[in-house]
Amino acid sequence: MYIGEYLLWFGNSIKKETRKRLEMSYSSSDMKLSEVEKDWTKASVSNNPRAIGPYYAYNDRYLEIRGGMFENFRGILTWISLLIFLIPITSSFYVLIIFFKINNNQWDADKIGSGIFAMIVFAIISLILIYLYVRYFRYVYRLELFTVRHIRVRFNRVTRQV
Repeated sequence: MYIGEYLLWFGNSIKKETRKRLEMSYSSSDMKLSEVEKDWTKASVSNNPRAIGPYYAYNDRYLEIRGGMFENFRGILTWISLLIFLIPITSSFYVLIIFFKINNNQWDADKIGSGIFAMIVFAIISLILIYLYVRYFRYVYRLELFTVRHIRVRFNRVTRQV
């Protein structure tokens, strides 16, 4: 969710010169200047709002929420990142198992080449994936830190203040 919102924001906020340099075309979802200049704080969204998530209470005066509508999915990035981190860990584990079997003469002597080949393949997989995780994936799983949990937000509908 957060990645999608970030990519939508990033795509719509790129300057015209940067778009030309990157050869990106405008999509139909880009806002026109008149839409940007319009005062959207005065427009009413709904006369009878419905709770689409963990709202505590709402009436004509205020709307009180707890952290957002997808708060119950918070923590899923942690589990997904742990699952993804299991790939280089298990391949490193296989490298060690094959190495110790070859070193202790428990590996079949006729198949020593396949053992060394498997060890090299698993080592390459784990090194490449560890590099990619350290270099790029840390930005993805840190997005979860920006979610707010168990903080009540009260929006006053009359004064339009939080």
